[in-house]
Amino acid sequence: VRGKAAMHYWLDKAFDFQAAQSFTGLKDGKYTLSCWTQGSGGEASYQLMVKDYGGSTLTADIKDIGWNQWHQTVIRDVEVKGGKATIAIDMKANAGNWGSIDDVEFFLQEE
Repeated sequence: VRGKAAMHYWLDKAFDFQAAQSFTGLKDGKYTLSCWTQGSGGEASYQLMVKDYGGSTLTADIKDIGWNQWHQTVIRDVEVKGGKATIAIDMKANAGNWGSIDDVEFFLQEE
């Protein structure tokens, strides 16, 4: 539930990170990946990503616009084949970039 806990980041020098989770035993079908973020913006690169699902890596740019300006980034229609997938948030940050990531979801779409 948004507001209970979130992943926060900040550093006074440039940094890179990737937060990822791999899944196995997924039902084949179309999935949606989403996350909510807020922060300073201005990162060199900041993306929501899904890979290893049976197709090419899919990405969506995350663009933050300021303190407590929460917004959702979504990748829809991820066609999982073979029962596995890896989701990630990948960032190449500039010195002083800050923000929060919350409510990351990866779910089978209704048919």
